[in-house]
Amino acid sequence: MIFLIDGIGIRCGGVLLRVDGLWNGQCMITAFCSDQGACVNAKDKNFITSETLFDEINEAKISMDHIYDQPDPRAYFRELKKLDYVIPDSAKLIFQALISRLKRRRCSAVHVLDLGCSYGVNAAILKYDQTMPELYEQWGKDNLAGATHGEVAKYGKHLYSAIKEPEDVTVIGLD
Repeated sequence: MIFLIDGIGIRCGGVLLRVDGLWNGQCMITAFCSDQGACVNAKDKNFITSETLFDEINEAKISMDHIYDQPDPRAYFRELKKLDYVIPDSAKLIFQALISRLKRRRCSAVHVLDLGCSYGVNAAILKYDQTMPELYEQWGKDNLAGATHGEVAKYGKHLYSAIKEPEDVTVIGLD
């Protein structure tokens, strides 16, 4: 199983990696944990070589609490679009490669547990091969502006059921 935690996480070969953000276009691995439960901050293992760089990355994070408790994803995607948020797109190829490798090794379905799933962003990207710009567009449509939460749910169900060949991966979101 692959776990996505606090942004993006990867479990492969008994190690969990947490990727918290991008810095100069590079994914930053900020922590890793072994199967035995020992977690090490990557800063202490020199994955991030500059103390200042580590502090700058974490200082740049903003609170999104005001949009995480909404019954549908419209406000969430409006806010992320303003920030030009691209981390899931940047990590997509990494996760697709891991999923492909796990499928070949196991000859069975791959399950992804997305902790802190943020309205299913990683599910949309991994299972339905969407991009962040596509998600921004589909959830920011003018005709959804005045829609009820029920109408938005119905729109999402119709949208994803119309995708003919989703990827053979099960994504379980937990928020």
